[in-house]
Amino acid sequence: MNMVETPLFANIQQLMPALSPTLTQLAVYIRENPQQVVRLTVTDLALQAQVSVSSVSRLCRELGYRSYAEFKLALTLECGQQDDPAKGPEPYPVFNEVDQALRLTRQLIDEPSMERFVSHIHHARHITVLGVGASSIVADYLSYRLLRLGKRVTCYQDMHLAAISASQFDHHDTLVVVSSSGSTKDVLHAVKVAHQTDCAILALSNVKSSPLSELADYQLVAAAAETAVNGGALAGKVGSMVLVDVLVSKMLAINGYHDAVVESANAVTDLLV
Repeated sequence: MNMVETPLFANIQQLMPALSPTLTQLAVYIRENPQQVVRLTVTDLALQAQVSVSSVSRLCRELGYRSYAEFKLALTLECGQQDDPAKGPEPYPVFNEVDQALRLTRQLIDEPSMERFVSHIHHARHITVLGVGASSIVADYLSYRLLRLGKRVTCYQDMHLAAISASQFDHHDTLVVVSSSGSTKDVLHAVKVAHQTDCAILALSNVKSSPLSELADYQLVAAAAETAVNGGALAGKVGSMVLVDVLVSKMLAINGYHDAVVESANAVTDLLV
């Protein structure tokens, strides 16, 4: 990775006099909100700073980075070096991070979207779940919980296979896409293939506004969006997994699912004793 050697904030300060008013506005926003920016997609940053996506890309190039992802990695690393040593090290910061993720996820739950999620999954003839990388952890968990409810579920981590499967969907099918960023290219390709059919597309993400959200019929959002450095960390996954449990709890309120759970439990009981 061809990262610039000048510290990022110093580089921004040095370039400010030569930047256009729009890029100056963006640079000021980044300098004043670095901890928030490391968790934003390029689209979200443009919205928050009230500039265009192309302006974000242009500033990244002005700062010496080949892409927004490379810039955000540098920003993440620099933010990590700015902790106040006077406070002393936090021995188990993950507890605070997980607690915050859970509280914020609870606040982000949109009840109408949750109810529509439940309705689509309840009526689906077959459910396909997609997730790659760290998001596959949540995709596997969702698939497992739905299987225990007696639903017919297929989970894909290979997006070539997912795209082939998606090309054969119809209105009886439901696609659930797990993507923390909502911007993973190979996942989006499979979703675009599915979008050409009559299937329902549901998204589970850590980002409210993304290319995936534009394709999805409904979306649930968990807190604690991941960065390039902390990808796969528990705080970025626990909110999504709790949303899965909320979804399952609502499914269990529908007649028939309790019996399915008992049947699925009986199928493995002899293996557990």
